[in-house]
Amino acid sequence: FSFCSQVTMSAASLSRSERTYIEGGASHDVRVDGRGRLDARHSSVCTGVLPQTNGSARVRLGESTEVLVGVKVELGDVDVAFPNRGRVELSVECSPSASPEFEGRGAEDISAELARILSLMNGSATLDLEALCIVPGRICWIVFIDCLVLDSSGNLVDALQLACHAALATTSYPKIEVTTLADGQPEIDVSDDPEDSVAL
Repeated sequence: FSFCSQVTMSAASLSRSERTYIEGGASHDVRVDGRGRLDARHSSVCTGVLPQTNGSARVRLGESTEVLVGVKVELGDVDVAFPNRGRVELSVECSPSASPEFEGRGAEDISAELARILSLMNGSATLDLEALCIVPGRICWIVFIDCLVLDSSGNLVDALQLACHAALATTSYPKIEVTTLADGQPEIDVSDDPEDSVAL
């Protein structure tokens, strides 16, 4: 899993000795942690880790980058700009203990940028939003994707997108029946049987 999008975590410039060290390692195809330039970090993915959600995943990259994603699917109003589609609402929270960069105002800026990037990756290109529309112009399913950065040592976009992909792949939501009442208003019956669900 590799993505070109990058979030800058620090504006500090490298010293001459640091630059020389990094360039020397690159010329010998060796990173600081011993990997080659093209070697990916070891990754682990666990799904179904949050029982109160419709889908969830925990991803660990390398030694200490770790993220958690939970997905909830709820009924709501359609976006008036897209009356025949469901909606996706994505948020990112960076735990202050994950990195010194996440303390104070820095966490807000990084979280907002990560959410912007991930929203582009997990919109209509990933999900069939039209299938999430229940009553055109009125009611749809809203997919809430909540991301939490637990620890960070790089590759945050990669880790978060992998977790989003895994969580969405295991997400299901209740089956529904829509009937029209005498006054023309829709009535939605949501199944409460956990086995009676639809894969996202």
